[in-house]
Amino acid sequence: MKRILSLSIVLLLIFTSSLNAAPNQPKDMKRDGEAAAVLLKHLGLFKGVSEDDFALYKKPTRLEGLVMLIRLLGEENAALSSQTANMPFDDVPNWGLKYVAYAYKKGYTKGVSATKFDPSAPMPTKAYLTFVLRALGYSDTNGDFTYDEPFQLANKKRLLVGVKNFFEANNNLFLREDVAIISENALYSSIKNSDITLIETLFNKKAISMFGLCSVGDKVSNIKPLKDYKIVKVTNVTELFGAVGNDTIVLLESGTYDVTEYAKVFNEGTAENYDKINTDFVSFDSVFDGIEASLYDLTDFHIVGMGANATTEIICRPRYANVLTFHDCYDCTISNVTMGHTPEDGYCTGAVLKLEGSNNFAINNSILYGCGTYGVESLNSNNILIYNNEIDDCSYNALAFTNSNNIDILRCYIHDNASFSADLNGSKLPASISRCKKIREIGNYFENNHYPTDF
Repeated sequence: MKRILSLSIVLLLIFTSSLNAAPNQPKDMKRDGEAAAVLLKHLGLFKGVSEDDFALYKKPTRLEGLVMLIRLLGEENAALSSQTANMPFDDVPNWGLKYVAYAYKKGYTKGVSATKFDPSAPMPTKAYLTFVLRALGYSDTNGDFTYDEPFQLANKKRLLVGVKNFFEANNNLFLREDVAIISENALYSSIKNSDITLIETLFNKKAISMFGLCSVGDKVSNIKPLKDYKIVKVTNVTELFGAVGNDTIVLLESGTYDVTEYAKVFNEGTAENYDKINTDFVSFDSVFDGIEASLYDLTDFHIVGMGANATTEIICRPRYANVLTFHDCYDCTISNVTMGHTPEDGYCTGAVLKLEGSNNFAINNSILYGCGTYGVESLNSNNILIYNNEIDDCSYNALAFTNSNNIDILRCYIHDNASFSADLNGSKLPASISRCKKIREIGNYFENNHYPTDF
């Protein structure tokens, strides 16, 4: 039975059940500072010196570190609205004036003298760790740690996972790359004396959006109620399609959701709760060997699997059908599910997930398997995040992008796919790409992708 739950209960359920539910990734996948920077950029927490350059191998400055503190506190909007008239420092560049004035007034920072802030000075490792620990609610003045020795607490909070340059003896090696990795780690660390994480806190402060939260939502456990969202917990495919709508989060309990069977009875007019399907958003269309499901014109719609390790499965049977297609959708996500075609290997011509004319779409922490032609196919779509997924056994390529821009593929395990891409030497993305701009693949692991043998 479909249940509409209060948001406070729901998002506790959502993100607790999917905690640590990453797909089956190789143990030797490496953390990458660029991937961390890109992920933080999607959340609005990290910016580069240009649209395409994060300057990761430069030393962070005092001013840059201060700006990151303000963002991790969820106070950037307040800082940008602040007044600068009483700020005593005369050496701060124009772009940083409001940040420094705000932080000075709040007591977050001091100058190096009465009139100098020294914004371009390198930020020491211990100074940035102190900032991050303060963002997590810890105090060096109250004895939680000391400014000169933040490393023990930072290590306990797992802030240093993946960071190579954190020892004070190597302070000259502390780079913006390390800032990105530490900041990403901090997102999933709990606030002092709480089980609420920093990313949840930022969401509660409206510093990041529901789209941003759900884009990386496999590690989130608690958020406050929001009156603007409808949360529906479902147990079967009928309830799934009945719950589709704007400003909606659908929680799929563990199990199998067979799109084909439901689409068949729906088109025959015998579907249970036929009149409860909102056909403004859902369409079941005929393909060569069956029926496929398409979702249209959605805004802020999110599918979240509740089962551990992506054990919630969405399947379809027709080889010519896409498992799910999103047409003209905006700010939508799928997380913690397994999706694929049930036929044995063969001549599938449908993708697992297809996007057409959709913008701001993220799929994370999921498994996409063939015999689908592609794990993700994108046509005329922009701003796509494919993060922390396993994509395998697709028959044409793992991914296909046509006339689509600003796509990030981060930390995915992509293996055993047939691919028409040239130079399959184990290091190249098995993807079909045509008329696209700004596609980044970072920190992915490729294994056993091969040229098709059946063509």
